[in-house]
Amino acid sequence: TDFCEDLKVLYKKLALSPVVFLFNDAHVLHDGFLEHINNMLSTGIPPTLFDGDEKDALCDIIREYAKDSGVVETSENLWSFFVETCRNNLRVVLAMSPSGDTLRLRCRNFPSLISACIIDWFYPWPSEALRKVASQFIRNEENVPPEFYGLVTNHMVFTHEMLNMKACQFRDVMKRPCFVTPKNYLDYIYNYKSQLQLNVLKVNQAIKRLDGGLVKLVEAAGAVDRMQLDLRDKKVIVDKKTKDVESLIIEIRSKTKIATASSEEASTKKVAAENQGRTILREKNKADSALME
Repeated sequence: TDFCEDLKVLYKKLALSPVVFLFNDAHVLHDGFLEHINNMLSTGIPPTLFDGDEKDALCDIIREYAKDSGVVETSENLWSFFVETCRNNLRVVLAMSPSGDTLRLRCRNFPSLISACIIDWFYPWPSEALRKVASQFIRNEENVPPEFYGLVTNHMVFTHEMLNMKACQFRDVMKRPCFVTPKNYLDYIYNYKSQLQLNVLKVNQAIKRLDGGLVKLVEAAGAVDRMQLDLRDKKVIVDKKTKDVESLIIEIRSKTKIATASSEEASTKKVAAENQGRTILREKNKADSALME
């Protein structure tokens, strides 16, 4: 597995220099990892980590050191010297939370976690430590104005201490422990910073969007002003054209009246002419009758 390959790299480094191996709860993907850690703490190395060829290659690395230390040059002696060197150079730091039954079960299944370790319990941080830690993180946050450093820091300290107090009350009332560790405080600070950055991004996007809308409104107002000027100029032309049309209409109406009057006069004359024609025809007929007699 990848974890075994990482351990092989670790032991190659341990043969040459001291190394601190930090292992916390988040690294425990399954209990097989803890089996290797248990062997590292009890015997110095997981017994099945290296095969024969790999052991020979590792022995070659420390062969000169073993010779200088007076070790008889045999395969078993060189391997024992390699394991002892790695064990002396290895410093294992286990960081595990005591909350729940997980740590209790792990210590029961892998006793070297207790017998081969020095337990260092981390007690609640005092107010001054909480304040210094929060201040250090807040001062590196560019989105918090300097005048608010103290207010934000004091609020974080107050919130964490209040949570500790409520956890104690919960334990007293419900008879069940509720652990509030410094890791929770650090997570609280990280969450605050991430939420602050997220909301600042949202606000900046809203500002950018509103600025764009304001620019569009200003451009629209300028366009309206220009159109009003064009409309004013064109209105003068339209008014002039309107007056010309009205004058033309009046002229047309006047000429229409004259034409109508002329038409009526022509109609009257036509009727008179038709009457005269009929009269002439009648008189002609009488004259023709008289001639025939």
